[in-house]
Amino acid sequence: MDFTRIRPRLIMFKYLFAKRAAQTNSTNRFSQQLRQHLKLLLAIGALLTLIELINLLTLRSLNVLALVPRQPQRLLTLFTAPLLHKDLWHFFSNIVPFLVLSLLTLQQGRTTYQRVLLCGVLIPGLLVWLLARPVPHLGLNGVIYCQFGFLIVSALRTRELKHLLLALIALFAHGSLALGLLPVNAYVSWESNLAGLLAGGLCALWLHRLARREVILEA
Repeated sequence: MDFTRIRPRLIMFKYLFAKRAAQTNSTNRFSQQLRQHLKLLLAIGALLTLIELINLLTLRSLNVLALVPRQPQRLLTLFTAPLLHKDLWHFFSNIVPFLVLSLLTLQQGRTTYQRVLLCGVLIPGLLVWLLARPVPHLGLNGVIYCQFGFLIVSALRTRELKHLLLALIALFAHGSLALGLLPVNAYVSWESNLAGLLAGGLCALWLHRLARREVILEA
C-alpha cells in the first residue's frame, strides 16, 4: 500500500472535518446566544407591559413621575420617565423599535447593551432636564434614539462588516426615526430624540475607544 498517496488525503479529510466541526460549533453558539437575547428581551418587554397596564388601569396616575425640566425635585424622575407613556399608541410606537434595536445592539454583547441603555437613560435625561421645554417628558424615545445612534456611529467608526450590517438593518427597519428629530409636533419630545441620538454617538465613540485600549468590548 502506497502511504505517500493516502496521507495527503487523510490530512485533507481531517482538515475538512475540523472545519465542519468549527462551523457547527459557531452556529450552535450563535443560536444559543440568540435564545438568551430573546429571553432577556421577553422579560424586559413583559416588565414594560406590566407597568403600562398598571398605568392604564390607574388612569395614568404613574405619569406624575414624568421628567419636568429644571425642577430640582423632579431630577431623579429621569430614571422613571422612560418607563411611562401617555397612551397606548405612544406605548406601542415605542416598544416595537425599542425591542428591535435592543436585539441589534445585543449582537455586540450584553455588557455593551447594558452600557448603551445606561447612556440612553442618563445623558438624554440630563440634557432634557437642563435644556428642554418645561413640560412633562416621558417615554422610551431617548433610549431608542440612543440605540439607533450607537449602531450607526459604531458602523462608521469601525467599518467592520458586522457593525455595517447591524446599522443597515437599523436604517431599513427604523430609518423614519429621523423625522422625530424635527420640532414639528408639540406633543413629541424631539428634545429627547435629539439628546438620545447624541448620547448613542458618544457612547459608541467611548466604547470603541475602550476597545482600542485593549479593554474588552464584547463583540
